[in-house]
Amino acid sequence: MEESLNQILGSTGVLPLLALFLVSLLAATILPLGSELWLLFLQNSQNYHPLLLLIFASTGNILGSVITYKMGEWGKKKLDSKDLERSSKIIKKYGALAGLLAWVPLIGDPLALALGYFRTHQAITFVCFSLGKVARYIVVMGVFSL
Repeated sequence: MEESLNQILGSTGVLPLLALFLVSLLAATILPLGSELWLLFLQNSQNYHPLLLLIFASTGNILGSVITYKMGEWGKKKLDSKDLERSSKIIKKYGALAGLLAWVPLIGDPLALALGYFRTHQAITFVCFSLGKVARYIVVMGVFSL
């Protein structure tokens, strides 16, 4: 059993994976962080299974967007709609499907916030967050694998 766990977690244990989860979560909030470098470091220098890395990075990043969405929803009374003007054009055109773009640097976090502000359909929005973020990590991992 311990042998199987070591194969799954790699030789360096769970701490780097938890760090990947946390960085990915924070990167999907309004904090200016990038999780891709940590993901690629673990992929190319550690002994982790790629699916495990994808799960930790994606789960953290999706949860971060859900938190940002909720911040927009909860902050509706405090946010000025002028701050969300650019995102509102995308949301008015695509609705919850705009969540597919939540992974895009610079616009993704404000877009997730705006999706919450405009209270798009949560289930569809969260599925779109998930699809976009998992696809992005798969591409990053595939393109930059050594």
